[in-house]
Amino acid sequence: MRKAIRVPCRCMMSFGIAMLLLTTLTGCWDRTELEQLSIILAAGLDSDGNGGVKMTLQVFVPKEGGGGGQQSGSEPKKGGGGGGQTTVFSASGPTLGHVLFELQNKMPRYIFWGHAEVYVVSKDLASKGVLEHFDFFQRFQSPRERALIFVADGQASEFLQSLPQLQNTVAELFEDLGKSRAVWNISLLEMVKMLSGDSGTAYAPFVEWSNSELGVQVPSVNQLAIIKKDRYIGGMTGDDMLGVMILRGEKRLSVSYCAEGETAHDCLTLRLRENRIDIDPQWDGRKLTMRIKILPFMDAIQNNSQFDVSNAAEAHKAQLKANQKIKRIIDHSIMISQTQWQADVFGFAKYVHRKYAKEWNRTIKQNWERIYKDMDTEITVESLIIRPGSIRENLKKVGER
Repeated sequence: MRKAIRVPCRCMMSFGIAMLLLTTLTGCWDRTELEQLSIILAAGLDSDGNGGVKMTLQVFVPKEGGGGGQQSGSEPKKGGGGGGQTTVFSASGPTLGHVLFELQNKMPRYIFWGHAEVYVVSKDLASKGVLEHFDFFQRFQSPRERALIFVADGQASEFLQSLPQLQNTVAELFEDLGKSRAVWNISLLEMVKMLSGDSGTAYAPFVEWSNSELGVQVPSVNQLAIIKKDRYIGGMTGDDMLGVMILRGEKRLSVSYCAEGETAHDCLTLRLRENRIDIDPQWDGRKLTMRIKILPFMDAIQNNSQFDVSNAAEAHKAQLKANQKIKRIIDHSIMISQTQWQADVFGFAKYVHRKYAKEWNRTIKQNWERIYKDMDTEITVESLIIRPGSIRENLKKVGER
């Protein structure tokens, strides 16, 4: 007579738990393979000429080999000699939601927004309003709200069809352009926050065609596009854009001081290493005064001036001259924003709202445009040259001995 084999209760419990866990494991029955996706790298928005919108999508083509980036439609007319494995699709309609379904019908693969890095909006479309189109990107779950925003001079579709010189795709080119400056690295989410903020004003890098050394036209950014109350109103260039960069905390800047009466070769060039800013608004019930204190920490990267920046006394004199130059740039930049655009691109409104919350809700908010236009400023700049350079003497003076 056989004896029954007794299984310990602990083993039975372990076996039961293991079987229970197996039921929770999922398989890959609902997977989507890479070759079944249309991977979006960039999207361009243009006016279709009939009151609607045209969306152009740059799509990555996952295939082996290093073939050139042949574009669908017409041959690219602008750009360098490079190119990646990309193609473009376009469709028009009354809204972006409608256009998306038109594009999906054209494209044989499922549209995947997970790698979209750039949204380019034409100046013409931005002049008519952008928030109604941004509503699609914010409301629909698929598009990336962290993608960078650019305003384009001309057709956005033309920029997406250009061939970059150094990067593999146009999306990489625009991404590198955005990351080259802090104030150019504006995402869709950040722009929506600025437009819905206290000042109601946003800015974005303005991309336009420029001639390269190779004789071809390439995208470049040389100004900031100002968007006020949903619409593009103009741009700031040169020192005016530099003033916005300084007050926005930009660090990748250089400031050159050249003494009056001297040639352009007799200059001290400084690079901004760190930029500390303190903004304190003063409201007396009728007039607003912005007290701005800027502490730039700088490196000397070239010195052909009369100052010996390795000497403390001489460095102090050079710093005073740099202070005057920076203050003059900021003064003019604020003045242009007040008189020409009446747009608070510096975000002063949030500082006023934070300090004078009750007054903001009672009177300042409703009259902010007028108050900003009449606003006074008290700007203090206290720069410090922390790194005079690897050499002490001015090589130009050494050569003149």
